[in-house]
Amino acid sequence: RKGDPPRKGKKLTPQEAWNHILSVASESAPPSIRSHVRQLSDMDNVPRKEKQFRNFAVNSLRLRGRDASGVVGSIWEHLSKVREEEQKKKKQEEGG
Repeated sequence: RKGDPPRKGKKLTPQEAWNHILSVASESAPPSIRSHVRQLSDMDNVPRKEKQFRNFAVNSLRLRGRDASGVVGSIWEHLSKVREEEQKKKKQEEGG
């Protein structure tokens, strides 16, 4: 299943790791963006770089109007925060 935690002894590709971050983020997202993050977590090809992510999110989530960039910005901020937390967790597991 997409977004499942990594299997033991098998290294994830960067995209698989990003999909895992999306699934974790969909559970911890604030209510205002939770539905959008859940929609993104169901997709396979979500970009990992900010510029491409913003374009992808606006088009895929059909966000229009003045508040579209604000919504995408808050989604990106949340995903970045979750990514940092996951990386810290991974380092702690590797470090001992």
